[in-house]
Amino acid sequence: MFKEQALPYLDFLPDNDWDWLTLGQQYGLPTRLLDWTANPLVACYFAVEQQSEDDSVIYAYQNKSYVEVKKHLDPFKYNRVGKFLPRHLSRRITTQGGLFTIHPNPYEPFESDDMQRIIIPNNIRSTLKKTLNKYGIDRFSLFPSLDSLAAHIEWLQSKG
Repeated sequence: MFKEQALPYLDFLPDNDWDWLTLGQQYGLPTRLLDWTANPLVACYFAVEQQSEDDSVIYAYQNKSYVEVKKHLDPFKYNRVGKFLPRHLSRRITTQGGLFTIHPNPYEPFESDDMQRIIIPNNIRSTLKKTLNKYGIDRFSLFPSLDSLAAHIEWLQSKG
């Protein structure tokens, strides 16, 4: 359905199903992909972006192997967890330093010995978000669009 109905909104035609999954994931479509970033400041931003009463967690996955997409043309037949670098199909992937893991069963929790948890205490979440803004890490820089600009200005005015 996404492939059929997304076409009028695209300036290009994705080449393969890896690209389609990447694009869908970037716009909130549930997929078998899990978003990651190579930029620790971006990870911090996503950990504190939404209001919460709880501590935040950053998951740092340190695995150096990547899926060779050209060797595995069908992502739906890829039967293990794998990390891959997407083509830069949208500005979001570029600005967020995006990469993904693919999961054969997206309903199964992802656990790995190659992953660490970094806790951000709730009492510093708001201050951290303001500090990240000073370094240019904010809603608008990571999701360049008029919607994000408006949301960013609203946050700046409220400093919520």
